[in-house]
Formats: sequence, C-alpha cells, structure tokens
Amino acid sequence: MSMFRHRGKRTRRLVSFLRRRAGAAPARRPEMDCRRFPDLFRKRAIVFTDTEDFTTRTVRDGILHFLMIFDRFVEQADKVVARTGGDVVKVEADSLLMRYDDATAACAGVDALEGCCAG
Repeated sequence: MSMFRHRGKRTRRLVSFLRRRAGAAPARRPEMDCRRFPDLFRKRAIVFTDTEDFTTRTVRDGILHFLMIFDRFVEQADKVVARTGGDVVKVEADSLLMRYDDATAACAGVDALEGCCAG
C-alpha cells in the first residue's frame, strides 16, 4: 500500500507532464497552468492531527494499547471526515492528514471529529 491513499488518472497525468517538462530544454518546457490542471490551482484546506502526549501514553500503557486505540480512532475518523466532505489523505504513526475543499468544511469536520473521537 502506498503511504498516500488516493492515486488515479489525474496523478498519472501530472507525473507524466512533470517528467516531460523536466526532460525538455528550458526554452521548450511546457507551462503549467490552470487550464491543463485545474485541480492543482484550486484552494483547499488541509488538516493535520497529532496525538496528544503520545510518548507519555505509550510508555505508561504500552504500544499495543496505543495501536488498538489509534486503529479505532482511524476507523471513526474515516467515517466522520467522509461525512463532512473531506478525505483522509495519509495516516502515519500517531497522525492523520486530511483534505477538505474549503475552510468552512474543514472546521465542521474538525468539530465533528473532536465530538465523536475525544477521549
């Protein structure tokens, strides 16, 4: 599994473009503009979570306990983030990286996430 969750046609198209651009002489490099890749030029909101007192809790309760709790949190977070219009882009160690289309949706998602998963 890739460390990023979403891959697809747009990603392959962008990677292909960047390879062609890197291989071309500076005067012949194609321009990257919003007509060719409109998704790249759209404003979005990014949310990053981090577990409070991870080291202290892990030392006190053990890593297996943390992994069980965090796995349950990620399951709940996936549902809440999807329901509030976002995507969980990456899960790493004790953190989540989420993407929303705008800041209002991101704030609503964080509020919902805190309400259901606090503790």
